[in-house]
Amino acid sequence: MESLGNIAIVCKECSPKKRAYDGDPSQLVGKYVKVGFRTDDDSMANIEHMWVEVMSWDGELLHGRLGNSPLFLSRIQFGDDVSVQISDIEDVC
Repeated sequence: MESLGNIAIVCKECSPKKRAYDGDPSQLVGKYVKVGFRTDDDSMANIEHMWVEVMSWDGELLHGRLGNSPLFLSRIQFGDDVSVQISDIEDVC
């Protein structure tokens, strides 16, 4: 897997715009979804938006690998396994 680079976006003093995915979640396997992750200060005002390569769907959560190198998060790194809720998807590619 190649890094998508440092194309993350950080929002200060705003909530991430969420648009719930309304299709069949199993169709997301093999695609990338953009999700907002709280930055290290863990406030809702600081969100780093990154891409996740979806590897599987268990009926409740999407499981995948982080496709960016975070700039403002130390708890996860490029290529780490992450799980996200469908309601947290901001974009799909």
